[in-house]
Amino acid sequence: MIHPSLIDSARRIKKEYIKADVELKSYTKEVEKLGHDFEEGSNQVKFIAEQIKRKKIPVEQFKTDILEVLNGIEDKYKVLLTKINNINSDLESLRKQETDLYELIKSRYPSLSDEEIKKQIHEAISQPLK
Repeated sequence: MIHPSLIDSARRIKKEYIKADVELKSYTKEVEKLGHDFEEGSNQVKFIAEQIKRKKIPVEQFKTDILEVLNGIEDKYKVLLTKINNINSDLESLRKQETDLYELIKSRYPSLSDEEIKKQIHEAISQPLK
């Protein structure tokens, strides 16, 4: 039987993986909104370009308006990218912790096969805490 402290580590890693996965999935809506914002920004640029053609706004105003639209989209993109990069970093750290934990279990229990280790860990972390 694998020591309970190692099982607790596996349980913690699984819990953190699930949390990161839920958080990453929550960003799907933000990505969709960013796509919508990009489309809206594109429409604004087209409208501004039409205003230039009709000589309703000066070229300098056109440049200012376009930059404002693009900068707004870029700012939202950077915020979202930072969130996603943070999650990716967390996931990489969890992968490393998982590998390190596996190596530790393997070294402490050399007689257990990979399948036996997986089975014991899976069964133990699937049980509710007592």
